[in-house]
Amino acid sequence: MSDLIQTFRGSVNRWECDENDHLNVRFYAHKMYQTLQAGLVETGLVASDEVDVNEQIRSMHMRYIAEARIAAPITGYFGVVSQSQDELVVVTELRNTSSNALMASYVFELNITGAKSVATVVMPEGAGSRGVPARCSAFAGYDLEGAMENGFRITGQGVVQPEECDASGRLMFYQYIGRVSDAVPNLWAGLEGEASRGEGLLGGAVLEYRTDKLGSLNLGEAFTLVSGFTGLGDKTKHLAHLLYSKHTGECVAASEAIAINMDLVARKAISIPERDRDLLKDLIVRPPS
Repeated sequence: MSDLIQTFRGSVNRWECDENDHLNVRFYAHKMYQTLQAGLVETGLVASDEVDVNEQIRSMHMRYIAEARIAAPITGYFGVVSQSQDELVVVTELRNTSSNALMASYVFELNITGAKSVATVVMPEGAGSRGVPARCSAFAGYDLEGAMENGFRITGQGVVQPEECDASGRLMFYQYIGRVSDAVPNLWAGLEGEASRGEGLLGGAVLEYRTDKLGSLNLGEAFTLVSGFTGLGDKTKHLAHLLYSKHTGECVAASEAIAINMDLVARKAISIPERDRDLLKDLIVRPPS
């Protein structure tokens, strides 16, 4: 962290917490986006009147290290990992201000051309790819019809709202993450496994998450989100999410993630119950050949 610069400070609000009583993934992404914006300005990579870098983000690879609970004080750090004529790779971290404990690390790939050269940092431990490949999801090769025919389920639908957009009327990057977060409970709908009957004692959390933006959703545009299970570990569920514009039919964002079941009393991961495993293994989807 010593080579990263501090560019954000805030805290976890109650309204940013989800049913698991910790910071929802969309608000992790929002705080990381602010950390990124401020870092780009402070290093002179963008001008202060051009802080809307929303459309320049190509991908975001997220690692979650520790829970951020309500009222936790948070500090964000920024560093440039690599730079070329038309690409910038940036790492951001969120840490607990009091303990300095790492909560999450994000790696952003941005299409920024002609920026001045700046000092780079070594990729910090805890950042970058671990279980999710550092590339765009192979499932992005499906159109909506193909995804549905191969086992994906509709988990989200709606229309892009004004409060979700940047000044140019494009969906903010962190809201792509938010729409997936809203949709995931629909992936469990109708599955009568042990975890679905947890009576408030079982929850979930994501460990790693990559989103590649392949297009854009705009104000007023309708969309369909489909999701599927791509694999199972002892404690982990591997997921894929594809977001399609109803206007153009194109896949505008593709995500892969690794999630866990969590004991909400002990606040730790638990093994997937056998009944759940038997249900989920029959729902596993495969990428296009």
